[in-house]
Amino acid sequence: MEVQACHFYLLSQFLSPYSNKREDEYGGDCPGPHRFLRQVIEAIRRRVGDGPLLSCRINGIESIETDSVFRKATQIGRILEKAGADLIHVSGVKRAIKVSYEGKTYTRLVAALTNEDPPGSFVDVAFRIKQSVSIPVIVSGKIFSPALGESILQQGKADMVAFGRQMLVNDRFGRFLYEGRANELKQCTECYTCLQCLIDGGPGRVSVESWVV
Repeated sequence: MEVQACHFYLLSQFLSPYSNKREDEYGGDCPGPHRFLRQVIEAIRRRVGDGPLLSCRINGIESIETDSVFRKATQIGRILEKAGADLIHVSGVKRAIKVSYEGKTYTRLVAALTNEDPPGSFVDVAFRIKQSVSIPVIVSGKIFSPALGESILQQGKADMVAFGRQMLVNDRFGRFLYEGRANELKQCTECYTCLQCLIDGGPGRVSVESWVV
C-alpha cells in the first residue's frame, strides 16, 4: 500500500511551506509540519501490523531545486523510516503559477512534468534521500525508457523505478519487458491527454493507441 503525500494533496499541504501557514503544533518549524504525516504512518502501521509493505510518496522537489528543499526531503525520509514506512517513493513539482481567489493572489505549484523537463528529473534528490535512510527508495518522474530505468538502478541512484505514462501508452508494458521486447514499446509523446482526463474526472486515455496482445 502507498500513502500519497506529494503533489499537494492533503498530507503534502502540511509538509510544504507553500501551503502550511498554521501556527499550532502542525505548523511552524520541524517537527510541526511533519507531525500529521508521521501520525498517519504510525496509525497505519499499528492497524495493519508488520506484514504489509507500506510506501509513502513525497515531493523531493517543490518548484525550485535548492539545497534547502533537498535537506527538507531527506529529513522527511528519515522521519518516515522511523515512523514505520518500508519504502519511500520520490516524486515532486517543478513549477509554480499564480492563482487568484477572493481578491487574493496565491502561489500554486503544478505537479506535471513537461517536455521542458529532462528525463529522470527527480533522480538526484532520490539519491540524496537514499543516502540518508536504510529503507529502499523508489524514483519516478519522466522515466520513459526502460534503458534509463536500468541505468538509474545500476548506478545505485535508487532501489526501484516507477513507470507511469509508459504504462498508459503500453497496456502490456511489463510483459514486453519480461519478453525482451522493449524495442517494440510505443513512446509517450507528452501530449498530456492523460492529465486532462484527470482534471476532467473522466477515464484515462492517451493520444496514441496502446498495444493489445
